[in-house]
Amino acid sequence: LKGSHWPAAKEGIANVLIIHGLGEHHRRYDHLAKAFTERGFNVYAYDQRGHGVSGGKRGHSPSQEHLHDDLEKNIKKIQERSDLPLFVYGHSFGGNVLTSYLQKNGTTNIKGAIISAPWFRLAFEPPKLEVALGRMMNYIWPAFTQSNQLDHNDLTNDVAVNEAYKNDPLVHDKISAALFVNAYAAGYLCIDNASDLKINALLVHGQNDPLIDVNGSEDFIKNAGDNVSLKVWSETKHEP
Repeated sequence: LKGSHWPAAKEGIANVLIIHGLGEHHRRYDHLAKAFTERGFNVYAYDQRGHGVSGGKRGHSPSQEHLHDDLEKNIKKIQERSDLPLFVYGHSFGGNVLTSYLQKNGTTNIKGAIISAPWFRLAFEPPKLEVALGRMMNYIWPAFTQSNQLDHNDLTNDVAVNEAYKNDPLVHDKISAALFVNAYAAGYLCIDNASDLKINALLVHGQNDPLIDVNGSEDFIKNAGDNVSLKVWSETKHEP
């Protein structure tokens, strides 16, 4: 897995690890890293397997556990070099990976989480036949990939940002049967098991997100404890 480190502009007060979304890569978060470093945070980010400059078939992970293991390795690397508190920021598919990891593995080594437009529930529920076919393909040929059919205009209200995504050579539109089936199921489990998220967490979501259902984040909050809060941004699409 390949990644980057942005040191704090002044004496570091904490570390932040960023997990990107489906089809993209961690360098799309340069502006976010800059905002954190200016406020005294050391920032780390990595390309998930099958994304960016990391290895693996584009858009494929054999299981959710593989993604959890990748995240854990990055957490351990950061904590080997720094004893500052660690916050983890996950967007969309990255929010799915982060939340399912925290619910399953506990949070003794993480101070808090920022979960952005998390893939708990898709904005448009795929037909049951499509989901069934995905499960069948996951059994027969888990690495089979097809287009995720994402429209770059659904990302933000900023045309320049959307065009940059469309023309970015490290962005791809692939998703494998295994990744879809595992993430799809994990999203629903995240909502059902929201009370298992034990650390302080902030969810942020755009009211007009056409890709990931904002109601999924709202249902998560209903099931979660007082340690989790949600900020919904009006007139905002998928990337807050």
